[in-house]
Order: sequence, then C-alpha cells, then structure tokens
Amino acid sequence: MPTILPTPDSISITPRRLHLEFDGLETTFVQGNPVLTSLFCSLSAVFPPGERQFIDSVRYYQDQVTDPEMKKRVRAFIGQEAHHGNLHEVFNDKIQDLGWRTDLVERQTTFINKFIVYMSPERQLAQTVALEHLTALFANFLMNNPDFLGKNPHPDLKTLFMWHAVEETEHKAVAYDLYQQVVGNDKLRKAEMRFILPVFMGHMFESTALLLMRNKKLSHRGGWLKTRNELFGKHGVFTAIKAELNEYYDDEFHPWQTDNSALANNWLQELAL
Repeated sequence: MPTILPTPDSISITPRRLHLEFDGLETTFVQGNPVLTSLFCSLSAVFPPGERQFIDSVRYYQDQVTDPEMKKRVRAFIGQEAHHGNLHEVFNDKIQDLGWRTDLVERQTTFINKFIVYMSPERQLAQTVALEHLTALFANFLMNNPDFLGKNPHPDLKTLFMWHAVEETEHKAVAYDLYQQVVGNDKLRKAEMRFILPVFMGHMFESTALLLMRNKKLSHRGGWLKTRNELFGKHGVFTAIKAELNEYYDDEFHPWQTDNSALANNWLQELAL
C-alpha cells in the first residue's frame, strides 16, 4: 500500500507572480559554460508546454476531489504551474535574443504532447506524477547547490530558478496524492516512470545539442567534459539524486518522505518572497 504523508505544516502552496526583466544577461549565463547554458535553455523551453500538460492532466480529475483541503491544494498547484509557464515564456523570449532557439524546443515539446494527450487520463496523470518527482529532485539539488548556476549568477536568473525550485518543492506531493485518490494503481505509476523518464531525458539531451549548434553567436562550443562532470561526476546532479529517484519504485514511496520544507522556506526568506 502507498504511504500517505501530510504536507508539512510549515509549507504553504502559494502561487506567487513574479516580474523579472533579465536585462544584461550574458549568452553563456550558467557558469560561463555553453553546454550547461544550453541545458538550462532547453529546460526553460520545455516548461511552458510541459506545465500546460501537467495542469491538464490534474484538471481532468479536479471535479472528482471531494476533500476541501485537497481541492485547495489542487487549485494552488494549477496556479503555481501556470505562473511558472508564464515567466519562463518571458525568459525564453529574452534568451531567444541571445541566439538560443527556444522556439524550436517548445515546438518539439508541443509535438510530443500531441501523442501524450491520446493516452488515457490515468497514464497522463501518472506521467505527471513521475515528472513532478524528477523536477522536485532537481529543485532540491539546486536549492542545496545554488553555485550550480555560477559563482555570481545574474540576479533575475537566480530568482527565476530558485523561485521555481521552491514552488516545485511546495507542491511536490499534490499530483501524487491526487493520483492515489482517483487512480491508485501503483503498478501503472511505476510503469509510467520507466516510460516517460527516458523519453524526457532523450528529449533534453537532443534539445541541448540542437540549441548549442544553432546558436551562431557563440565563438566556440566547448564545455562538454565539464557538463558531464556536473551531471554524472562524483558530486553531479544525477549522482546526487539517484537514490531518491530509485525510491520512486518502492511500494511505500511518498514525495514527502524526504522533508526538505525547511530548505524551501529558507530560500523563500532569502528571495524575500
């Protein structure tokens, strides 16, 4: 049986609307590394259509929720994801001017979503649950390792990604708890992670290479070895999240079994949100 854990009392799933300009952003804005920058551009390009798909998969079941607190959490989830998509669209327009063809990645993601929407609502929600877990793990890594963005990142860039990380943490169990209430098929939940994870990772790596090669404003395109170490090295992203990613396949998994609410609230204070 799946574990049911409450959202910590210190967590408030609050949609926060930010206004950022990103003026003066450099072309290689993540550690001065073209490949890492291209990866973050790819992530940002995926977010608007990806967040819309998440919202649709959750909204489909919204009317089946009877618990008032769960209804409130679902509405807050939708509000946060909508704001994320909107602000990343602003950011994508800015980095498009720096030569990063985010429009190509958004177009590819929208194309992929056209196939996903023909899947059953249960599968779509299960995929949302899986990708929300992956996003929450990356958010936790970023909150613990803010220097991943660089020693002195652009302030609006830092605010964008840390705000996003905080809110992904706040609502990291909403889609999961909804899924357990309205679907409750743990075999399907695990199967959809096995399906969607390689699809998403393949899309991200292909998109990173595409954006890197299409950015004609770069005088060089080095940085692959450093990126490999940052992602898969001893202290890399996937090395850090591997154990928690595998916990998803446990029968008693729950997103809040790792309680990082204090970390998220510390970042809220630092960002003055």
